[in-house]
Amino acid sequence: MCYYYHGHGNVWIGSAEGAAAVARGETPASGSFVAVFNASGSEAAGITLEPQVRARGLLYDTLLDSWSGMTLGDCAERAAPEDVAQAMADADDVYRTPHSTQTCTDVAFAFFMHEASRKIAALADGAERRGGAALVYCARGHNRSAASVVAYAALSAGEPVAEVVGRVRAAAREYGCAEALTNERFVALLAGLRRGSAAAAAARVAYRQEHADIMCLTRAAMIKRSKK
Repeated sequence: MCYYYHGHGNVWIGSAEGAAAVARGETPASGSFVAVFNASGSEAAGITLEPQVRARGLLYDTLLDSWSGMTLGDCAERAAPEDVAQAMADADDVYRTPHSTQTCTDVAFAFFMHEASRKIAALADGAERRGGAALVYCARGHNRSAASVVAYAALSAGEPVAEVVGRVRAAAREYGCAEALTNERFVALLAGLRRGSAAAAAARVAYRQEHADIMCLTRAAMIKRSKK
């Protein structure tokens, strides 16, 4: 079980196990959490928290892009090479490799971080009005939830990414939650995020265009393979 505070606003970071305990009201800190945000998009280890969270009257949201069906979990589990476009040049190669509609590129990560910042800010505001805190969680509380909270602090409040990353890592150790932000790719991409509504809109447009291109290439691969 893990949850820890990184020093910005009323937003905490935690694991799915810790969030489940909070949803059941089984931890001393449960009363302070009035909002829960699922940064992984999909539930980890078969734990379905949303019904429990809502049954207790808590606020809830998740980082799932309904347009594509992708989640931030795809970013954590499928480390696409930087030369994705080149790797997808041969449609037949696309079909035989993981570079499909579920590939997380740098463009997709930027989109998800802007979405995380927007949604966490809304939950944090709602939690503050209720006099409580928001818990942002993923499977272990190490990367997806931590990256989402760093994006929230950097994009909504303009805090330096390096400073927030350092606080998050220190807090995870202080609260006995092992290491946080061990995914160095996440850390590098967080440093390149741009603030503002224009940047968020550009990230969404770029992500949807890239995703559409990948889907077209994947369909082409399937057609090409079926004709062999």
